[in-house]
Amino acid sequence: MRSGVNAIYVLPISHAPYGNGQEVFLSLHQAQWLCTTDARGNVDRLERR
Repeated sequence: MRSGVNAIYVLPISHAPYGNGQEVFLSLHQAQWLCTTDARGNVDRLERR
């Protein structure tokens, strides 16, 4: 993703169906995160792992 002059690098590690949305495991700023989305792609939950 790119926003303004700051670049943010997100590395998706895995994803799987979760309810009506997706569960995504990713790496962001040298930390690993787990998030879930609804059917429209909106993030419902974000946890640092």
